[in-house]
Amino acid sequence: MIKTDKYNFSFTAATLRLFNFMRLAEAVQYTSDVVSISNIDQEAILSKGNSASSKREMSELLKRYNSLTPLQKSILHDASAEQRKQIVFLGLCKTNSFIRDFVIEVLREKVLVYDFKLEDGDLNTFINRKSELHPELDDFAESTVKKAKQQLIKILEEVGLIDTTKDRNIQQQWLSANVAQAIIKDNPEYLKFFLQGDKDIQLQVES
Repeated sequence: MIKTDKYNFSFTAATLRLFNFMRLAEAVQYTSDVVSISNIDQEAILSKGNSASSKREMSELLKRYNSLTPLQKSILHDASAEQRKQIVFLGLCKTNSFIRDFVIEVLREKVLVYDFKLEDGDLNTFINRKSELHPELDDFAESTVKKAKQQLIKILEEVGLIDTTKDRNIQQQWLSANVAQAIIKDNPEYLKFFLQGDKDIQLQVES
């Protein structure tokens, strides 16, 4: 089962950041150990100064990269842009329970009942509903919550789960066989990040 942990908005330091993520992946592709800021050239990868915001971004990207399995990491280097986005988003969902829960409990549930429109109220309802289980949500400043909402919508657009940040039409995802199998070998439940239904997941697991 997917574990439940404390919500945080660390993803506001970096949306999908596909370009920077790939620069990181290329820089450490021959490293089998967990990668940390201390053993990479952060400035060379991000192509900007060693500022506090750069450190936050790199910390977030490293967390996502380190969550991937060796097979998932290997796909990055010979994959299409779409496959890369999916693997990067997988790492994001594996490391951030707020985004993970929103995608599974809101986007996926809407698709399963043929509702393909993400409304402003969906995100507000989700946060209100989760406040009891995650009281840490009440500790965030209103401005922080607002930024988190904006960044989440941007991430959904970047990965293609919605068409645009304006229209917010939910788009079902197609996974190539190698991406799907790399996810299944890790945890079949992770296919839910791409809005797949239980029957579709079961069929892929059995195939």
